[in-house]
Amino acid sequence: VAALEAAGIRSDLVEVAVAATVAVETGWSFQPIREKLANPLKQPFLAKQQSRYTPFTGRGFIQLTWEKNYHDAGFALGLDLVKNPDLALDPTVSARILAWFCGLHHVDDAANHQDWITARIRVNGLNHETGWPNGWESFKTCVDGLMKVLQVAHV
Repeated sequence: VAALEAAGIRSDLVEVAVAATVAVETGWSFQPIREKLANPLKQPFLAKQQSRYTPFTGRGFIQLTWEKNYHDAGFALGLDLVKNPDLALDPTVSARILAWFCGLHHVDDAANHQDWITARIRVNGLNHETGWPNGWESFKTCVDGLMKVLQVAHV
């Protein structure tokens, strides 16, 4: 919440989107994690993709990847994430990266309009096989539960 406040994007709906995002991206651990590397024999396409951005594999609450993204996030936050990418695993730094990312990619705007599909796509893209955002079912389940707790009407 402090990171969202500092980024100027905090609202109840943004908190819902961020909590659901963290749930999905961390496998419901709600702890910054390292991206699980694909087995090249079982997931050759994914393994090849991951090899293109190693050692800047996913870390954190949103799985920051690629050297350029580590550079840009680090620059925005005043940190050298390129020289020390494991800083993204620190919960405070990871929260700041998440808030920066959500503002940069207008996840906050989508959340404030309760456009949950767009909010999810802006974080983890669209699964072209299913036509739905990656991690959609888990994300939507979390959003629905949080909206019920907040007693906010869904649109």
